[in-house]
Amino acid sequence: MTDLLGAAEPATGDLLGGRYHLIERVGAGAMGRVYRARDEILGRDVAIKLFHAEDSSEADAARKVSEARVLAALDHPSLVTLYDAHVVAGDSAFLVMEYVEGTTLRHRLDEGAMPPLEVARMMRDLAAALAVVHGAGIVHRDVKPSNVLL
Repeated sequence: MTDLLGAAEPATGDLLGGRYHLIERVGAGAMGRVYRARDEILGRDVAIKLFHAEDSSEADAARKVSEARVLAALDHPSLVTLYDAHVVAGDSAFLVMEYVEGTTLRHRLDEGAMPPLEVARMMRDLAAALAVVHGAGIVHRDVKPSNVLL
């Protein structure tokens, strides 16, 4: 097991930040990659969002610290909880969040039509979560079925 801070590309089995054992890559997007990991200190699975290393300047680190603080203040049952953030300039930046076991709305839609009551409940929960996010001055910019966890 190697510690990844400063390494180029993480791999399953590596240790991130001396604490988070990367188990599997579960997604990727414009901002970075997401892994299921094991918090070796607290003994629980977490989701790690590892940012792309395009900009590791002091200004970029300050922006990520600001974003992490805003995310840490969000509280809603339909939003994942931010547990930790590593956003030091010149290092691999990452967020540690609640890991949600399950599927995505994209996978559920691929299975076929959904009952109207199920859709209404899901949309109510999604709208309530987005209202909390928007109320904090955040625009998600990537709301899509593959990003909605069920």
